[in-house]
Amino acid sequence: MHRWVYAIDASIKLFIRDINSFRLLIINAAIPITILTTYELLMNILNTYVDSLTTTVAPYSKSIINNAVYFINSITYLVVAALVIIFFVTSAFMVNGIVRNLRDDFRAMISIFRSGVGVIMHIALIMLLISLYSFTLGISISAALVLVLMKILTTLGIIPITNYGVDITGVLPVMLPLACVICVTYIIEGIIWVRRYAYLP
Repeated sequence: MHRWVYAIDASIKLFIRDINSFRLLIINAAIPITILTTYELLMNILNTYVDSLTTTVAPYSKSIINNAVYFINSITYLVVAALVIIFFVTSAFMVNGIVRNLRDDFRAMISIFRSGVGVIMHIALIMLLISLYSFTLGISISAALVLVLMKILTTLGIIPITNYGVDITGVLPVMLPLACVICVTYIIEGIIWVRRYAYLP
C-alpha cells in the first residue's frame, strides 16, 4: 500500500512539473487524444443528425446526402490522421534525447532489467499513471470543446439539435490503440531517463 501511495504521489508531481514546463509527452500525448476524440464525437453527432435528416427528405436525396457525408468524413479523417502524425514526429524532436544514443539506451535498458523486478515495476507504474493522466486530460478537453461547440451551434439555430449530450464511451475503442502507444512510450522513456540520470542499485 505504501508503494502505491508513493507511486501516485510521484506520478502527480511529475505530471504537474511536465505540464508547467511544457515537456514533450504530457502535452503532445493529450493533444492527439483531444484531436481524435473531438473528431469522433463530432462525426457521431453529424451521423446522428444526417440519419434523422434523411428520413424527412426525398428518396433520391438520401444517396446524395450520404455520399456528401462520406466525403466529409474521409477528408476530415485524413486531416486528423496527418495532425496526429505531425504531433508524434514533433514529439521525437522535443523529447530532448530519448534516443540520443541507441547504444547507451540499450545498455540502460539491460542495466535496469538487471536491477530487479521491483525497480522496473515501480518506474513502469509511475509512468503508466502519468500516461493515464494525459489520456484523461485529452478526453476531458475534447468533451468540453464539443459541448461548447454544440451549445453555440444550437443557440445560433445552425443545427436543430436540442440534445447535445456527449457519449464518451462510444469513442473509447477508437482511442485504445493510441492510448497503448502512449503508455508504452511513457514507460520506455521513464525507464531510460531514470537509468540515465538517477542512481539505481
